[in-house]
Amino acid sequence: MKYSDNEIFLIVLNTVKGLEYKNKFFIYEKIKDISSLKEKIDFTKSVLSEIKEVDESFTNNLFSKEYIDYVLKDIVNNGETVVTIDSNGYPECLREIVNPPLVLYCKGDISLLKSNNFSIVGSRKCLPLSVSISERFTEILGDNGFTLVTGIAEGIDVSVLRTALKNNQKVISVVVGGLSSVYPKAHQNVFEEVIKKGLV
Repeated sequence: MKYSDNEIFLIVLNTVKGLEYKNKFFIYEKIKDISSLKEKIDFTKSVLSEIKEVDESFTNNLFSKEYIDYVLKDIVNNGETVVTIDSNGYPECLREIVNPPLVLYCKGDISLLKSNNFSIVGSRKCLPLSVSISERFTEILGDNGFTLVTGIAEGIDVSVLRTALKNNQKVISVVVGGLSSVYPKAHQNVFEEVIKKGLV
């Protein structure tokens, strides 16, 4: 996938270790209306130089061609597609929340980000009745054209995923901690099936 300069800027910014979200968002808010990529980079480097948790040698190479190529190659090698807050495919509903994610790392059908979504989440340790109710809601909502959005945790989340997949309904699983490791490991097969039939 080809990314714009603004998308690449946000993808690279998101790789800065030790940079809290609030600082990433501060940088984004300040540079989003600057058209010159050089000015964006210069401003970002000046902010990063003031943050002691960010390694200075890393900051100096952050926007080098070599580092950008490395980051983009890593995305391709991992089979991921990246959608940034500046991408056309970014969900409008996320733009409206406080602290929207600047970058979404995706595997699967990214067109689902723009579909009619309905989220069902619940407890990991739940009663069988709760599971049954969530399964019924999943069936009804999926049959009415909604894409079901949930996590991948034990309990309600995985019951929603399994029900949607069984009924060939659209589903998105939001995972914490990245796409390279699934937690809990017992849900690896569900994770892989969602990638094939939906979106993670």
